[in-house]
Parts: sequence; structure tokens; C-alpha cells
Amino acid sequence: MSDPLIQLGVYEHFTGNRYRVTGFGHHVTGANSDERVGDEVVVYHALFRSPKYGERHTWVRPVANFVEEVEIDGRRVPRFRYVAESSAT
Repeated sequence: MSDPLIQLGVYEHFTGNRYRVTGFGHHVTGANSDERVGDEVVVYHALFRSPKYGERHTWVRPVANFVEEVEIDGRRVPRFRYVAESSAT
């Protein structure tokens, strides 16, 4: 189940970089009978070449963190802002 506020598609990070959200999952820790299913996560891919991480790197972030606002120059802005459907770049 995904957060209804997040749809698949292209998002712009508050820094200006763009990413494509391709799915959702759960953070799992432990092993065997100690395995625990944790927070839901967003799976997204960079649409740019990062000097540090390379071409089209894949990221996973908790839904709560993905949808939160951050403070930039005294203003609250979304960490990620939806900009286009999944087929767009």
C-alpha cells in the first residue's frame, strides 16, 4: 500500500535535481524468525548523472521523509515536488 499523496512519476528535489518514483516497498530488518517489516519506503531513480554516485542511481527513502517539508531560506518547501507523469523526463 502506498501513500495516496505520492504518485508514480517525476519529482523535483528541493535542490533542483529530478527523480522518477517507480514504486514502493517496506524496510525489512533481521533474518529468519527475527525478521521485522518496518516503515513503507519510496523507490526512486536519479534522472541525472551524479558526480558522487554515477548515472541514474537508485534511492530508497521512508514515505514520511519523502513527503515532509524542509526549511530553505526561512520558507517551508516540500522535500520533493511532483512535476510530471512517469513517461516524462
